[in-house]
Amino acid sequence: MYRHILIATDLLPTSVPALRDGLLFAQSQRASVAVAYVIEVWMVERQWFTRVSKQDVAFHEDFLAREEEAVSREMHAQIDRTRSEQRLDIAVETLVRHGRAADEIAALAAERGCDLIVIGTRGRPNTLGSVAEQVVRIAGRPVLVVPAELAR
Repeated sequence: MYRHILIATDLLPTSVPALRDGLLFAQSQRASVAVAYVIEVWMVERQWFTRVSKQDVAFHEDFLAREEEAVSREMHAQIDRTRSEQRLDIAVETLVRHGRAADEIAALAAERGCDLIVIGTRGRPNTLGSVAEQVVRIAGRPVLVVPAELAR
């Protein structure tokens, strides 16, 4: 039995099946559930290439605040739509983190004592997607990988 489930999303249509199946499974298990989105912090990754000024940091912090607000709105919209379509009665916590997606997802699951991580594929045949693959490798706990539903 799973008690704490973390669902990772990138908010793209290909991740909706993971959200849907994760919420359905969490309700069936009577588990607590959190949905997480990670904002990739590109400026930190590129410091070796170009020097980062105080003005750059201020712009970046403002941009991240606006992006976090937009992400939060979209997460709530997708969760509400999924709960309504599936007739789910389950509380969902939303989490937004900054950093490298796979690392932050694994860290969140560890911090929260999650028994299971649910993540979607990228929607390309015969591949998991780089983030899903990295999460499977580093998470140290079960990971349910839900295939994207491809348009046919």
